[in-house]
Amino acid sequence: MFQLASVFAGVDGELAKFRLETSRLGSVLDSFVDNTSLIAFLTGVFLFATSSGGTHAARFVVLGIVALLCSAGIIVTVWRFVARNYGNHSLVSFDQRFLRTLPEGDPLVWLALRLKDLIKKDCFSLVFCLLCVVAFRQGVLYLAALGSAVGFGMVVALSLRYSKRTS
Repeated sequence: MFQLASVFAGVDGELAKFRLETSRLGSVLDSFVDNTSLIAFLTGVFLFATSSGGTHAARFVVLGIVALLCSAGIIVTVWRFVARNYGNHSLVSFDQRFLRTLPEGDPLVWLALRLKDLIKKDCFSLVFCLLCVVAFRQGVLYLAALGSAVGFGMVVALSLRYSKRTS
């Protein structure tokens, strides 16, 4: 699923570069496809873990709900912040025009800059594959719940702390 989304995003991006055109719709669709594939992936892992969880099914339900809600919270918070401050819905804008301009002396900024790659779909899918190899597929839910909760907290804190800088 991630690879299919990457192919579509790559084809769309290359066509836009070739034609020297960008569009608001392309930006929105690119972010939408990326985020939809992440939520669909988490939903699939959640359904798998709860269906095969046995005595741990209730724990997997809670972890899955936390991961899905926090991931959705990250997406909505970033989309709203970027739309309000930069006039688009590109998650790249959040990284390049916001995160990279913040003072690295702030421990929260320093941490966000180092951890942001861990929540990208490429890293997440690699971790999932490695956990499958060692027969610990449900471990993805633990990592997803923890990572998305930390990520959501960081995104909210950064957008509240530095929202005035973008105005």
